[in-house]
Order: sequence, then structure tokens, then C-alpha cells
Amino acid sequence: MAVREALVIATSTYEDPRLARLEAPGRDAAALSAVLADESIGDYVVRTVLDQPAHVVGQAIERFFKRRSSDDQLLLYLSCHGIKDPKLQLYFAAANTDKDLLDSSSVPAVFLNKQLVNCNARRILVLLDCCYSGAFKAGGAKGDTSVHLKQEFAGDFSGTGVVVITATDELQQAWEGDADEAVPTGHGRLSVFTRAVVDGLATGLADKDGDGSVSVEDLYSHVQDAMVRDEARQTPLRWVLGGKGTLAIARAAGGTGPRPAVAAHPAVADPASPAALMHTGLTPVSAALRRTMGPNGRPYVVPGAFSSRDADEIIDRLAPAEGYPALGHGLAAALAHRMREQVRDGRASAVLVFATLAERLIQALERGSHPARLIRQLPGAFAWADEELRRETRQVTGDREVVTAVASGTGDRRLAVRIEEALHLVGRSGTVEIERTGRAGDGDVVHHPRHYPLEGRLVVPHGPAGPARELGAVRLLVCDGMMDKPDDLLSVLVRVGGAGRAMVVATGFEARVLGRLSKSGGLAFEVAGADPHLRSQYLHDLAVVTGARLSTGMDTMFSMVEAVPGAAASVLIDEGRAYFSGGHGGAEAVLKLGEDLRRERQEAALLQEYDRLDRRLARLEGRYAVLQLGGPDETAPERARHGLWIGRSALKDGVVPGAATALSVLGGRMLAFPGSREREATDVTEALGHALMAPLAAIADNSGADPGTGARSGQLWPGQVYDAVGDDWRPAEQSAVADPVAVPRELLAAVQEAAEEFLRLV
Repeated sequence: MAVREALVIATSTYEDPRLARLEAPGRDAAALSAVLADESIGDYVVRTVLDQPAHVVGQAIERFFKRRSSDDQLLLYLSCHGIKDPKLQLYFAAANTDKDLLDSSSVPAVFLNKQLVNCNARRILVLLDCCYSGAFKAGGAKGDTSVHLKQEFAGDFSGTGVVVITATDELQQAWEGDADEAVPTGHGRLSVFTRAVVDGLATGLADKDGDGSVSVEDLYSHVQDAMVRDEARQTPLRWVLGGKGTLAIARAAGGTGPRPAVAAHPAVADPASPAALMHTGLTPVSAALRRTMGPNGRPYVVPGAFSSRDADEIIDRLAPAEGYPALGHGLAAALAHRMREQVRDGRASAVLVFATLAERLIQALERGSHPARLIRQLPGAFAWADEELRRETRQVTGDREVVTAVASGTGDRRLAVRIEEALHLVGRSGTVEIERTGRAGDGDVVHHPRHYPLEGRLVVPHGPAGPARELGAVRLLVCDGMMDKPDDLLSVLVRVGGAGRAMVVATGFEARVLGRLSKSGGLAFEVAGADPHLRSQYLHDLAVVTGARLSTGMDTMFSMVEAVPGAAASVLIDEGRAYFSGGHGGAEAVLKLGEDLRRERQEAALLQEYDRLDRRLARLEGRYAVLQLGGPDETAPERARHGLWIGRSALKDGVVPGAATALSVLGGRMLAFPGSREREATDVTEALGHALMAPLAAIADNSGADPGTGARSGQLWPGQVYDAVGDDWRPAEQSAVADPVAVPRELLAAVQEAAEEFLRLV
């Protein structure tokens, strides 16, 4: 048999002197309990818990939500101090709460989250009249303005059938009433929020639509109006999380409407389904990332603690504690990680598409579709979208298109010009190293074709860094290790004598060795590099190019007596690098090294190893340049690396005039033409169509655009594209927006994988 029960919890007095006594909660509890228990109004069975320690409060909450039937209707009211820890986790204070021991002496919000998620009842109203600081403010304020109920609860409650009404928004305090205020119920001074709730129910004024019963919507509207009328310094908020229909909570006092029986108002579908619970882990992440999208996006902010537009930081900040919500959040985190690793971009768009798709798939599940059937539909829908995206791809044929693509992705046109210059010199598969210099300026591109580059510094002769220096022909020894045997070196230098100066290349030098080289007129170059494995490989390649025998620390007693010197026709020292040209290694040896590197690159199992081999090959073939960045901007190198990826990707795979616009166009087509000979109309087709339109809608919304922007994209594409900077439409050839097609294509692949995992978990 269905029941109507209310649990009223209030804490006025606290053992911790840092938590001030609250005057209102005891009276709040008495007034609200009377109204809820009144058979002519609430007709709830009411239990109160007043000024109890944390373990009693926690047990009362857990017992209240346990062993419920789906038809039960529950109301939880909580009035107390609220406290946050340094990580912004929220706690409800109890009588014995110690601010230094919150986990063991208070009721964590995550605990309440868990009880609500696990509860079988489908009609739950939560009223929170809580403060968020440990001391009264002027005028009787109770609260810490930097605790955010919306962020704390939205992630775990969306889709559960819970309705939450709070006394304030996330930036305000909850106020106790002034001492001289009269309260119609005769219970003395109540808090501002609870007084509005009690008055609305006791007088019948909360029955806004006059149907004789008070719904959640009626009550919230009445509380809002009361706050405005009384000029209260707080704004109540409501979250209807996964609800359907109308949830009646009381009969209007003096009204003739029917008693708000549980069975009279069916509220929600199954709130505890794994799919719905997983989506609660996605909802706050997608909502936070949505606001960051586009040139007019805003950072996600937790006042006084956190502000960021970085997708990874935001996702990490919004991680739920456990259960299915944590699984949903984990899918979003893995999706963003894949986008960052594969294409360095598109993380927010991918999460938003996935969250929208998951929401639509949940609707299909509720209509009776089986998860296995939806999984079978995924490949066809995504393959069609990828095929359409390929058709819209524009190949990059000119320097201007590369500059446009890089500038669109980095927001820095001057940097884009330098990146295009570097790529023009080395080709799309060449190596461009990024480094900061102490000089001011927009950046210089250093490129020495037909030279083998090696990072490091000339230590003999020693001198200040300056313009590039040509050292002429050299005879050189190459050592992968510390040069610390001056006597052995002397015998080698005698043998090295002849054409060109003697030069030793090593990873380090003992002081006596440097002295011997200096006296003999030799040269010493100390190799640098953070990756010792890659550094060793570069030294090996230099030895092949110059015909030297590489000496290593494995040589007996580190002797170089048996070392074979190599030679180079010219050595150029320029900005922390030596460039060797005209090596005597022989064409056959160099060609064999190139063939070996290509074969190893093709067989590489890890992307990191592939990149290492690719960089070695580019140096060997002279496809190497350095982009030097001046100025104080510490973010410039990372922005330049991102720009390089964009430029290479654009040259390799082509671009689309705006990835978000392209996806929106595809989504519109899927909805407009749900079936064809090539593609069957499915639940996934419709769901994906809506999902692909989400990124452009977010960007346009952040720019204050017309809500019909997405629909217009399909009408104007491809001749015109949406430009969010100016919130207008421009001819495609004049648009400043061009994105590598690799980004939306990777988004489709990554979202398909995430959607399949989502459905398998269901």
C-alpha cells in the first residue's frame, strides 16, 4: 500500500563553537510539520529529528528512503548549517559536527545523493533551507556563498524523479527572519524560505492554478513571488530532475480539490535504470562544457576556488563519487582523453554530442528498444555520417588555406603565418621544433636544408651565444656518454689530425678534457635533450652520416683509442644547435639507415615510437626546422604545437568550413531524410541527428544567436557558413573558420565507441 511520509530534520545548536546557534530551524520544523501533518492539507505521516548527532541524522535519512515501493510519496526537509571542505564537497552539519572532522561528524551530501538514487519511490520532494558557513552574518545570515547546490546535486539527481527546491541560488545566503516579523502561522520567527513554504500551504495561496491542490510547480512559483514581494535577499531555485506529469504535494487549504493521493499523479519512468543513472554523471559535465564552447564561450566557475575553460580540468572537477553516475562520467572522461590524444581538439563538442545522444537513446530504451538492437544500429548510422562528412571535405591547395585553418584553431593569425612558412619549408611530414627565445618578436623560422641537426651547446671554444657561426670542415669523434679520459683523447687527437679541426661530440665533458681540447685548438660540443633514449638515437644517426664509429659507455675503460673518427664538410652553430653537412658516411650507409627507419616506423605498435622514428627520419632527410617564439607569453609554445597539428592535418586530410556547422548540417540531413536505399531509418539515426546539431546550437547560444541557427545552416551550407565571432553568415570562401576534417571524423568514431560502451553497460 502506498504511503505519504515526511522527514523533517532541523539542527539549531552545535557543539563546535565555530558553528553559531541558529534560531530558526527549530521553529521551522514545528511550523512545517504541523502543516504537512494536517489531514486537510498535507496528510503526511511526519517524523521530526531535532538537534541530533550525525550518526542519528544519517540513520534517519537512510531508514526513511529504504524499502520503499514505487508508489510511495516522500518529502524530506533539512534546515541546518552547510559546510564545504577544501575540495568543495558539501556536508550537512549535525549537533556534534566538528569542522575539522567533517567525514565522521556530519552528513555528507554524497550520502544523501546515494540514498535518493537507491530509493525505489518515484515521487520525492526535497526542501533544503541550509546555511553554508560556520558563523552568522549581519542581519542573521547563515551561509557560505561559495557552496554550489546546483553543481553538488545536478550530477547525481538528473533523471531520478527527485524534485529539489532550495532556499537560495548558489551565490546567496539563507536568511533567518527579522526579529519583529510576524508569521501568520503563529509559530514565531521562521526563516525567510520556510515561512514562504508554510504560508503558501497553510493559507492555500500556493494553489496558483486554483485546481484545489498544490503541485511542486505551484509551491515553487508561490515561494518565488513571496521572495520578490518581501524583497528578500535570496532567490529560490528548483530542479525537476527526470520528472514527468504533475507531482501534487498537498491539498489547498480551504479548497475543494481532491486529496493529492499518490496514485492520482504518475510522476516518472523508472528512475533507477542504469541508463538514467549513468546519464546523471554526464549531465553536469556536458552543461559545464557547453557554456565554454565557441569564441564567445565563458569559463566554468566555482567562485573563489576554480575557473577554467579547459575540458579536462572541468571534467575532473565534476567527477561523482561512485556508482552508475561515476560510470557515465568515466565515459565522458575517456571520450575527452581520446580526442585530446588523437586530434588535440574537439573535447567539449564530443562530450556534448555523446550526452545528447545518450539522452535520446534512453528515450528509445523507454519506448521498448533493446540495447543489443541499438548497438547493431550504431555502425550504419555513424558510417553514413562519416561518408557525408567526407563529401563535404575541401582539400587544401594553397598557403592561404593553411593560414586560415591554423588561425581559426589558435586565434593567432601572425603565428599561423609562421607555422605555414615552416610547413612550406619542411613539408607536412617534416619536423618543426618549437622553442622560446629571450628575444621579442613574432617568431623566426630557422631552416638549414641538407644539414643534420643536433641540439646542444658549443663548450670549446666557450663564448656567449650570438648569431650563427660557420666552423668549416671538421674531423669528429662521436661519444654517447661522458668524455673523461684526457690521455686517451690525446692519442685520438693525434690520429684525427689532418684536414679540418678536431671536434668531439659527447653528452658531457670532464674539465681536464675541455682544457686539453682548448689548448690543442679543438672543438667540444655537448649534446642536450630531455629524452636520453632519443638523444642516443640521434648520436647514432650522426655517426652514420659522418662515417664515425659511435663510442659509448660500454667501451672498455671508456677508452676511445679504437674510435674511428668521422668528418663533415661544414658545421654551423645556430641557436643551441649544431648543423652538420657534407658528412663522409657514404650515400649507401645513409640510404640503408633511412630504409631501416621507414621499416621500423611501419612496424611500430605504439604511437610514441612511431613519432620518434618519424622525427629521426625527418632529420636524416633534411626536413627539419625550428620555430623560435619570442615574447613573455608562456602559453605560446603549446599554442604553436596545436597550430602545427592543425596545419599538418589540413594539408593531409583537408578541411571543412567549421566543424560544428558541418556536424549540424549532417544532423539536419539525418532528421530530414531518415530513410533511403543506402540507410535504414532507425532509433539511432534519429538520436544521432539531434546529437550532431548540439555543438553548433551551443556555440550560437553563447554568441546570442537566433535559436534557428542550426536549421539555417542546412539551408545555407556550403555556400555560407556561420561565424560566431560576428554572429553572422559569410560566404565560405571569405570565412575565417576552417577546421581540419580529422577533428569531426575522430569525433564520430569516438562517440560511436562511447555510445556502444554506454549501451553495453545498460
